[in-house]
Amino acid sequence: MAELFSSEWVNHFMEQWNGESELIKPLEKARFSKIIGYGFIKEDKPMVYISVENGKILSTGLYLDQKLDLDIRCEKSQWKKWIKQPPGMISMGMAFAAGKIKLKKGDYKAILKDNRVGAAFIHSFSVMAKV
Repeated sequence: MAELFSSEWVNHFMEQWNGESELIKPLEKARFSKIIGYGFIKEDKPMVYISVENGKILSTGLYLDQKLDLDIRCEKSQWKKWIKQPPGMISMGMAFAAGKIKLKKGDYKAILKDNRVGAAFIHSFSVMAKV
């Protein structure tokens, strides 16, 4: 198993994501195209990024000051917990309210407002569990 948010990990994440029609199709319908960073709350910068175009990841890598649309952060223990047991919509909303997950860039309300995007966001944790 690759170390969380390593170059190897994010490349495996892309492979798994792009094999999930349940994730890609709703994002494609929503015309979801974003550059997303993932990392830890206390770090200055995210660890890795993914570039999503109409629901499909086109590129990934270690974060090197790319312009991000979303920057998603949690404590390492929280990431591992959700990767082991992916959250539901209610628990995700509670986690945002409690500060267990933070968007350093982006608007979580906008993500959760569109059911296609919100459901895909939640499903992405199940995809992480396959990495």
